Amino acid sequence: MSSEQRSFVRVQVSFPVEVRFEDTVILVDAPLNLSVKGVQVATEQEIPMGTIAQVRIFVSVETPILAQARVERIGDGKIAFEFLGVDFGSFDLLREIVRYNADDPDQADREFQAHCGLKKRVA
Repeated sequence: MSSEQRSFVRVQVSFPVEVRFEDTVILVDAPLNLSVKGVQVATEQEIPMGTIAQVRIFVSVETPILAQARVERIGDGKIAFEFLGVDFGSFDLLREIVRYNADDPDQADREFQAHCGLKKRVA
């Protein structure tokens, strides 16, 4: 997917990420990028396309962002997860982290306003 097709701003952050699926746990020092729609991590771990996983982004030990996600893209030692659902208490924190780290926070706000939750608004 090209960056022109992406609906949300992606940012670089330095929070540890944990991915859990089946009996596997993957720990990553920091994601490659993060948006309110998903996260991309660098890992050599193999995960099949479409796998549903539980993702934790450790903003702090007391306040992780919790999400259910699906493997959307795999390649070059990277896995991109699309968030299917974000814990109610985590979504505002996720949105604020993206906004705070975005090159253009106002653009991040405009993109979010053009969507209903994580889906594009239908006219």
